[in-house]
Amino acid sequence: MFTPQVYDSWQDVQWEKYDEFLRIMGRDFFSSILEKRVLDIGSGSGYLERFLVSKEFDVKNVVSLDIRKDFMKKVDKETLVIGDAKFLPFKNGRFDAVVSVDTMHLVKDTDFARVLKPGGLALLSVFFSHGVYEERRNLLRSLLTDFQIIFEFEIHGKEKEYVILARKTN
Repeated sequence: MFTPQVYDSWQDVQWEKYDEFLRIMGRDFFSSILEKRVLDIGSGSGYLERFLVSKEFDVKNVVSLDIRKDFMKKVDKETLVIGDAKFLPFKNGRFDAVVSVDTMHLVKDTDFARVLKPGGLALLSVFFSHGVYEERRNLLRSLLTDFQIIFEFEIHGKEKEYVILARKTN
């Protein structure tokens, strides 16, 4: 069973991924989406937010959502939401960007599209091994049928990651 201690032990692996995200996508990309309202689905121990803060990004517009409170650590506790990604507790079009790292293979649902504004960005990623690469890639692509895929790439660090950046078309 996953515990907060297990999640905390993965910080180096997660931060290696985020360093690659930052290297590939650039500071300007992250700065621009963080100026708007961002939903981090499956935020867990808050790796993404803590990583961004360590790189001196302003994360005041990030809302973190996870299904279990005991996993969550947050820089700003007021933007921490306990909830299920299959039934997001937000109004339609509430967010300019949605980020979900290593969660969508568990969620397998598109409610994130409902809470994303038209033209909003979805940055989704999932870890994979050789045996599940096509399955994981196809899963993410299937969740983005009403999106224009802008960019996709792989990370081959300690944990392999498939990443898609897409824009909601309607």
